[in-house]
Amino acid sequence: MAIGLKWLLVAESLFAGAYIALTRGLFLIFLVSIGQDIKGISLVVLFSSFLPVIIGFMLYRNPSFLIRRVKLKLSLFHLSERLVWFLMPLTANLLVISLLYSLCIIFSSFISTFLTFTIYGLLKEEEIKDVTSKRTAAGNISSIIGFALGTLLLAILGSAEKFLYIFFLGALIGILSTISVLFMNLSKLEGAELPKGVKEPEKIFSVSIFFIVLLFAGNLLSIVWTPFLMTELGGPGFLMASLSLAGTVSSIAASLFWGKRSLKSLRAGLAL
Repeated sequence: MAIGLKWLLVAESLFAGAYIALTRGLFLIFLVSIGQDIKGISLVVLFSSFLPVIIGFMLYRNPSFLIRRVKLKLSLFHLSERLVWFLMPLTANLLVISLLYSLCIIFSSFISTFLTFTIYGLLKEEEIKDVTSKRTAAGNISSIIGFALGTLLLAILGSAEKFLYIFFLGALIGILSTISVLFMNLSKLEGAELPKGVKEPEKIFSVSIFFIVLLFAGNLLSIVWTPFLMTELGGPGFLMASLSLAGTVSSIAASLFWGKRSLKSLRAGLAL
């Protein structure tokens, strides 16, 4: 079962990488293309950012939610997130877009939690390392393909319908990822025993603070940078998508470079 599960997890990541690149990866470009400025984009991102915190608190207070009907919940959240992107390009109303994107973030939070639970709950330590590395590689490759395809479609499609086709294509690819989930055997997770407490909470806290600061800086830069290039400088959407493609490629190269470096070197790199 473990062999089949590992390859299904890799397939899920393979299709998910392209799906995310064609949907969430181009979402800010979509917002600017329908006339939203920095204020409007900030409201959408701000509203959706609070939801994962609420979900995390709910799961902390009620962890038994994770061990009941695991496959059904994972499959429903997985499919529902993809279906949201069929609706996204059909409206230009900021409130509706905010609600749809917030739903997407909610579903994504549950998906990440259930997939992590699946990997660590059903696989041995060596298998976890193996499947994690394969999922990362598969996701990176498909992300590059997704951003390259998105850049091409933004360049050749007309302004009126381009995001309709791009988001629809991304959602369809995402459903292939959901099909991989449907074939997973997750019955052993039903009623699984959960950890009674957290080991070394101070380390978890410090790592969490680091990621909060890192994500805050990245989101702030994206919110300002995308509308500035497209609105103030008049850059086309495909240029922004190509920058995302270049960023994805460089991040993969950087991970390969820094992965072989010492902890001291990593700290120096972060400081720079």
